Amino acid sequence: ELAPGINGERVVSTYVELGEPDWAVVVETPILEAYQELIWRLGVSTVVLLLVAIFAAVAGIFAARRLTAPVLSLTSTATRIAEGELDLEVQPEGPTEIVRLGTAFNSMNRQLGDLIDSLEQRIEARTQRLETVANLGERFLSILNVDELLAEMVNRIKDTFDYYHVHVYLLDNKGENLTVAQGAGTAGAEMKARGHSIPLATTHSLVAPAARTG
Repeated sequence: ELAPGINGERVVSTYVELGEPDWAVVVETPILEAYQELIWRLGVSTVVLLLVAIFAAVAGIFAARRLTAPVLSLTSTATRIAEGELDLEVQPEGPTEIVRLGTAFNSMNRQLGDLIDSLEQRIEARTQRLETVANLGERFLSILNVDELLAEMVNRIKDTFDYYHVHVYLLDNKGENLTVAQGAGTAGAEMKARGHSIPLATTHSLVAPAARTG
């Protein structure tokens, strides 16, 4: 039991009765001495727990930074790309999943850039064609002779668009056949020379449906 000692110090005491005569043996030990090993073990356990907690906190901070830094970098790059900086690339680093995500993002961005370049080239080519057609139209309007107009048309179109041959078909008076009226290039000249024609009603032709539908 706990009890005050002779000089007021807290002690742990116990006793054993001896029987006859009516004596007993009493033992008293200062509380710090009695529980010295327990107190030491408690101290060691407290220090160990504190060290473990510190290590866990440091490891958690390190892991969080290692995970969040690449994600923040990826987010920042994606935002800049969305704002128009299409030549940027993510630097894949960090955990395997983040590296895979960054690699996939770079691949997607390259495909997007190729698509945009392709569209720009197609738009530019179409714009040039429209400008060419407009210029040709102005030239053709100044020619009044039909034969001269058709010859000028096929030759200008062939040279301008770099086609290997160009034909012009005219519908005959009966409205039944389309006949080559003018041709540019070797194939065009040969087809005109032999009077090549296509029935207007045929289905195995690109020319006939174009003529039927206007």
